[in-house]
Amino acid sequence: MTEALNQRILSDVIAGIRHALCLPDTPISAATRFTEDVGLDSLGLIAMELEARFQVVLPDDFGERCQSVAQIAGYLSQRYFQDAPEAELEFEPADFALAA
Repeated sequence: MTEALNQRILSDVIAGIRHALCLPDTPISAATRFTEDVGLDSLGLIAMELEARFQVVLPDDFGERCQSVAQIAGYLSQRYFQDAPEAELEFEPADFALAA
């Protein structure tokens, strides 16, 4: 998998999180942790948004597995897009720039 594809997935994960939580101006990066940095106790809304955005079904223990944005992007990359050529992906790149 190319670095460009990883960045594309990460950008769309960040866009999905911002949309799900109604936080358009909050700095969110790969290092953002859900409990410590955002104050979430559940990833339910994020999981629903990402399932719709990426057209996947996430496992019930998804929230326990992923504690940061980077972990979600890594999980999606490995589980769903490992062998997918970039041209075959159906989601569009996010309009949000990656926050530092």
